[in-house]
Amino acid sequence: MTTLAQVRNRTDISVIVLAYMLFVMLGMPGAMLGVAWPSMRDTFNLELDTVWDLLAFSAVGYTMSSFLSGRLVYRLGYTRLLIVSTVLGIVGAAGYIFAPVWEVVLLAGMVLGLGGGTIDAAMNTYFSANYGPRLMSWLHACYGVGTVAGPFVMTTLLNAQALWRWGYVIFALFSAALVVGVVLTARQWRAPQLPSGTSTPKAGLSDTLRLPVMWLLIVLITLVVGLEFSPGQWTFSLFTESRSMTVDLAGLMVTLYWGGFMVGRFLFGALGNNLKPGSALRGCIAAAAVGAVLVWLDAGPAVNFVGVILMGLAKAPIFPLLVTAIPERVGGHHAANAIGFLISAAGVGIAILPGLVGRLAKNNGLEVIGPLLLVIAVGMFVLHEMLVRYRTPQK
Repeated sequence: MTTLAQVRNRTDISVIVLAYMLFVMLGMPGAMLGVAWPSMRDTFNLELDTVWDLLAFSAVGYTMSSFLSGRLVYRLGYTRLLIVSTVLGIVGAAGYIFAPVWEVVLLAGMVLGLGGGTIDAAMNTYFSANYGPRLMSWLHACYGVGTVAGPFVMTTLLNAQALWRWGYVIFALFSAALVVGVVLTARQWRAPQLPSGTSTPKAGLSDTLRLPVMWLLIVLITLVVGLEFSPGQWTFSLFTESRSMTVDLAGLMVTLYWGGFMVGRFLFGALGNNLKPGSALRGCIAAAAVGAVLVWLDAGPAVNFVGVILMGLAKAPIFPLLVTAIPERVGGHHAANAIGFLISAAGVGIAILPGLVGRLAKNNGLEVIGPLLLVIAVGMFVLHEMLVRYRTPQK
């Protein structure tokens, strides 16, 4: 297992740090939206569940780019792909900043998704090929850092009576700095490697999609990521509009949710191989369900506090545990395609499940959010047990 100490004397230490910063950037806009949404609704005079449209447009871009990321990595290489993708993110953020009408925000969300999908898939492919599970987990922990930074920045701006658009200005400036970083380290990134014992970069897209385990993983990842983002998107609205919390306290709750998520990923990275994946996943899914029940109960701020932190901590290791095991589950020949497909599924999960929760909350009241989170967690548990019992045919 590769650790950070083992790469200190290599030129790729700067690449690892830069990749981590890219994942911080990647986590910011989605988490930021949950706090910004009530203000965005006021700006454009929108309904509560209109966020589904924005999530859907973002998911289309995210899904398209991540689905093709395996091909793009081998055609462009990592550095050119990262530069193009990060610039797309800046363009998308500019759309949020200057949009005069809601339709421009929707198109900007799609562009932002196009950039994010390739960064997500490319970095997962790079780390799965070159480093062990510990560094992979810390990569995903840095995504958690971004999900904490996003709500914190947006809450701070709103409390200072600043427009929500300034949050995306900060995001764009950070992204521009990372473009410079990728350019400066261009020669230090490793070229895409062929899987051992193969003569072609990877299997065809259709070959990978024919694997039954692939579809099981796609549905599971869709639920996993949907359960990650739904509390981040909707608890702020739940706490302020249904439970009369102040903006400060509700913003703190969302920050604590993503903070638990971040801390959980760092803890998992520190534990490394000491965890048994099957048992860890069962325990994490069960704990996420308990957190959803605590939010559902509405037994006061303290119980809400425990519920959101528990959900964040519990969900943290699930995605990296599943992605790290991809080469073992599908074989190295299919790994790059499979990771791209799963990142595409993640994009779908971000759009569909939080959007569905919003639609149901509009029709049935915001208090439906807790029960819906519990239902998603139960579905994850069932799919995980099916995955545990599945045996990939040996070739």
